[in-house]
Amino acid sequence: MKKERVAEAHIPSNAGQVQGTNDESTTSKRSAIRKDYFSDPFLRYFVSRPTTRSALINRGYYLRVAVVRHLLSRFLSLSSPFHSDSTGPSLLSSPPTTQVIDLPTPSQTASSLAISSPSSSSKYFPPLDEHKCGSRQVVSLGAGFDTGPFLVPSTISEIGDACTCSISYFEIDFRGVAQRKAHSIACTPALVGCFEKWSSVKSEEGNNNGDEEGPCFFEAEGWENKQSSSSFRYRYVLLGIDLTDLFLLEESLLSKGFDKSLPTLFQAECVLNYIAPKPASALIAWTAALPQCAFVR
Repeated sequence: MKKERVAEAHIPSNAGQVQGTNDESTTSKRSAIRKDYFSDPFLRYFVSRPTTRSALINRGYYLRVAVVRHLLSRFLSLSSPFHSDSTGPSLLSSPPTTQVIDLPTPSQTASSLAISSPSSSSKYFPPLDEHKCGSRQVVSLGAGFDTGPFLVPSTISEIGDACTCSISYFEIDFRGVAQRKAHSIACTPALVGCFEKWSSVKSEEGNNNGDEEGPCFFEAEGWENKQSSSSFRYRYVLLGIDLTDLFLLEESLLSKGFDKSLPTLFQAECVLNYIAPKPASALIAWTAALPQCAFVR
């Protein structure tokens, strides 16, 4: 009986409520976008009924988005994201290991990023450094309907021939959320168009007993300037996995080309508070085994 209780604990009893927070968050971000707090041309495809939130909610999501985009852009653009050397600054000042970066409070964010008012700028991320940024990976845990995978190619392509890099972007969430997102991508030309080459949606419905056949719902790969000496290779993989199932998580990532040796940025934007302390600690400990990674929560 004891083992059975442990196994059942891997699936939160409030999983449906947790998945519902994705819709609330997406709607709140859409509200901030409509008020010109930040720009995002893709989020509207995931919101069927826009709702206007209070100014406090709009500003809170603006700050939250600004911090995540700031860290992601620095990670993608710096030649050595976890080392300070002659090539430039690093994302983190400490030795290479897993670093846990907490999202700052609104006052800290405004101070460090000089954020004072809404902006309708079309720039999704701060300018990226123009140099060869090598290969790296982004793993978004509890990604929901985040639009990062669609914004990154647009931003990288603005650099032109100055950028030679390979980026793999993995998104992970509950199967139900991943399935809905994959369906929206497949049915929306503006989302599919972010990739020059993309594979068909792989939707594993499972049978009537709820058995799972496979975690991959969508996979895409694209190139910019493929024939040029400077090129950008981009891969996007959407997986439907319970984050507390670390064995399946690692197995699925590796099967889709995840490389443990590459610099990796893990994002868990307001996700760990919905996971019990023990499995949440295990998740962070799992990332700590990687030689070059940061964990943004």
